[in-house]
Amino acid sequence: WNVIPNDTGDMAIWQGYHTAFRAFKYAVTRSPEDKERLKKSLSGQALLQAGYGRAYLVRGVDPGGGDALRHKNFHEGRPYGWMDNASGSSLAGHVFGLYCAWRFGDEEIRAESRRLTENLTRNFIESGFRLLNSNGRPTRWGNHRYNGWGLAVPRMLTTASLLTFAAAISADPIFVQEKDRFMKSKIAVKASSRGEVHFLWYEKEYHQHLAFMNYYVLMGSETDPKLRAVWEKNLRKLSQ
Repeated sequence: WNVIPNDTGDMAIWQGYHTAFRAFKYAVTRSPEDKERLKKSLSGQALLQAGYGRAYLVRGVDPGGGDALRHKNFHEGRPYGWMDNASGSSLAGHVFGLYCAWRFGDEEIRAESRRLTENLTRNFIESGFRLLNSNGRPTRWGNHRYNGWGLAVPRMLTTASLLTFAAAISADPIFVQEKDRFMKSKIAVKASSRGEVHFLWYEKEYHQHLAFMNYYVLMGSETDPKLRAVWEKNLRKLSQ
């Protein structure tokens, strides 16, 4: 906390992990205590979408009021500060948590997960598939646009999982329309299905954890047999 500027780390991805594991536990125990813990974790994800007064995604929050972060806001009556520059990793973990809460939660939890997913996806579409900072400019690693050849593979896979999940659980036709438009791009589907790209002999992996989270969402949301075959094939390849 004494680092200036205050770097809270990538809270969004790890909060998503935390929500997912709370959901896994609740799926087994169905205890009131684990339900409350899952709800609390999901409320943390809601806080990460509450930056600058919109239902969008920030990288992290400082519940102490954000003295070093400069961005100050209130959520449920409590002050906090937030850190801009959410990345593709932030989004992947966040979506993973929302999906697990929806899949394993009760009716109340599923409704909240649906609300957060709809808000996030709608704003993501409206911003041109880019994560934005509080000044309205794109974040450094948040460009998920899929037109053209300059495709960031892990981010394409996250876009596919978010659109597929939103289309599966929402009655808003915009999500189905945008998912269909994405899937009609052979370049986008081929790129996103890879999960990771290697350059020549350089075999170091950076994004496998993101790919597995996204495949988990896709395999639980996709019903089209042709698309499922694509995701299954590449998931098996990634697992070897």
